[in-house]
Amino acid sequence: MLNQFVLNGEPNPADKLALAKSSTKIPLVDIIGCNESIYSPDELLQNNNLLSNLFRISERYDYILMEGASLNLHAGTKELLKYADAVIAVFSARSIIRHTDKESIKFLKNQKEKLIGAVLNEVEPDNLDL
Repeated sequence: MLNQFVLNGEPNPADKLALAKSSTKIPLVDIIGCNESIYSPDELLQNNNLLSNLFRISERYDYILMEGASLNLHAGTKELLKYADAVIAVFSARSIIRHTDKESIKFLKNQKEKLIGAVLNEVEPDNLDL
């Protein structure tokens, strides 16, 4: 679990990482989950947590993907940006763009150095022009 990963001076985070991660059916793909909480990562996580040590475990992985909840409802996702090299926004074609969505889009546009693209999911096949 993400909130249980704390390094207290250990030189090699691999042992702690092995306890925090779960293997998947996909070879070489691991998951580190977290519990739903009303607190943001900065409020919940202790010093020397996994996020602040990503650089130490990144040599074990080609990519580290972090999923954040909706920007509109969860400020904690904005806190994850300081740990990310890049951001890919995900939007649903079934959603109506509201004022809060426009604020989130504006926030993302201001992340020029990190925002590298977006995904539009739930598009009906009839609406695709391939």
